Amino acid sequence: MKKVLEIFITFSAILRFEASAQQLEKPAVFFDLGNVIVNTSNWKDVHYFESALQILSELEHAGISSNLIANIPDSFGSSCEAKFERLKGFMEEVWRPGAQPFDWNQFDSVYVPPSDDLSKPHPYLFVGAASHICPRPMLFLGEDLEEVRTAEELGIGAFPVGTGPQPMFPSVAEIQNLARTMQADCDFIRIWHQIQVAIGFHGCLMKSPAAHAIERSPGILR
Repeated sequence: MKKVLEIFITFSAILRFEASAQQLEKPAVFFDLGNVIVNTSNWKDVHYFESALQILSELEHAGISSNLIANIPDSFGSSCEAKFERLKGFMEEVWRPGAQPFDWNQFDSVYVPPSDDLSKPHPYLFVGAASHICPRPMLFLGEDLEEVRTAEELGIGAFPVGTGPQPMFPSVAEIQNLARTMQADCDFIRIWHQIQVAIGFHGCLMKSPAAHAIERSPGILR
């Protein structure tokens, strides 16, 4: 009986280890917001892209974390709290009447710059996001080619979704492969992030956006 129990304990430990390893290998996906997740070509008629809704649903089903890296202007507020609250209110103001409401629960976190001069394509947001994700793979999906290049230069997986009528998202399998193709140098990323924090650049990180859980970077993306 003792031998059977030992085998059971060992087998359980192996299963837990494998599950942990599989979770570690799952990438974190970071989306741009405007003209990637939502159509902002007309600020009086903002709404989801159908292709964005589909990929968000597929990622959730696959257990892959979806997050946002968004340029929020200083005009939205002087603090992280003010920026996030204004962003939520602004989305409601410009949203298409009768359209499916924007759902913050689809995202595990939102990362925005502390000031306009650190907005994308500046590396700041990418470094901050990657510093919390490492050593997990990370993929950025955006429509701006300069932002995509910035991510790639940092060793972060990136994919341009295009600027057509609907963003062209890769499949979940392609997302996983793209994220693993380019792996950021985590030591380099963390050192760069620590330097940014040391000189006073504290980013705004909102975890569980629907719950208004706000912190200043450094923090942990979950």
